[in-house]
Amino acid sequence: MKIKTLSWVLGLLLTLTVALNEVRAGEQFLFSVGGEMTSKWTNVSVRVDDGSGELVGLVVDHDFYAAREVLSGAKLRIDGVDNSRDVLKIRAPGLDTRTGGSLTLTYLHDGMSNSYRDYPMVLKRNATAAWKVYLPGQSKSISSLYMTKHTFFGKLIGIDAIRASFATSLAANNEDIALRKRKDELA
Repeated sequence: MKIKTLSWVLGLLLTLTVALNEVRAGEQFLFSVGGEMTSKWTNVSVRVDDGSGELVGLVVDHDFYAAREVLSGAKLRIDGVDNSRDVLKIRAPGLDTRTGGSLTLTYLHDGMSNSYRDYPMVLKRNATAAWKVYLPGQSKSISSLYMTKHTFFGKLIGIDAIRASFATSLAANNEDIALRKRKDELA
């Protein structure tokens, strides 16, 4: 009897702890990333403090990168890719956790010569406290990034280019996300 009660209390405490963490830091979807190298689409979100709406960090797939890591440059892990932390890095040296700032996605273009390219973006918090990512000078937010592969004699050596798709409306963006989820579930 005491073991059942103890299990119930521990379960309740665990549930409350998880619930409190969710209240303190919610996630807002930013965009999906996919490409020729994989059939899986990866979601990128921001984790925000629900009280203030301030940026706490980025979530790529299920991996969390604290805002301080992103400021100096976070090396992103990619499922199923060896040495993936050498392929993608995101940094935002002037990022303000209340309003946003410039982001740079640095990607391995040519693994043979170890050359990298930058993909500039802007993270902004809008009037409704929602976080969105834009290309510099664009008014529509990014809904997805598509990466094309760079090959040499048929062998993958890096990322050739990144193309952005833009959200046309909230409904279209949600429909796009739902279609990608279904595609991932079927794969």
